[in-house]
Amino acid sequence: PPPPAAAAANLVFNPENLQRYILFCAQHANGGLRDKPDKYPDYYHTCYSLSGLAAAQFCHSSGATADACVVGDAANRLNPTNAIFNIRERAARRACQHFRNLGPPST
Repeated sequence: PPPPAAAAANLVFNPENLQRYILFCAQHANGGLRDKPDKYPDYYHTCYSLSGLAAAQFCHSSGATADACVVGDAANRLNPTNAIFNIRERAARRACQHFRNLGPPST
């Protein structure tokens, strides 16, 4: 379902157009993602393109739910990621909890 217009108005990018660009222009025929159609893919651009794709799909989610706005086929859906750590939300929560459980470092 398309996102509410009010929520979309607060974004600095258009989630659907970003997904279209990544899916139609950034993919290389031999695999990987790139920043421009005339460039070659590499790990850096693949990582940040996938991060952007996940952010665009879940930018309207409340955090408690995983309502995705996916352009194209349902197979395009990624898992939600933590925008700060660039890993899946569940892994980020577990890592944060692990370090909270350690307590302050002793001197």
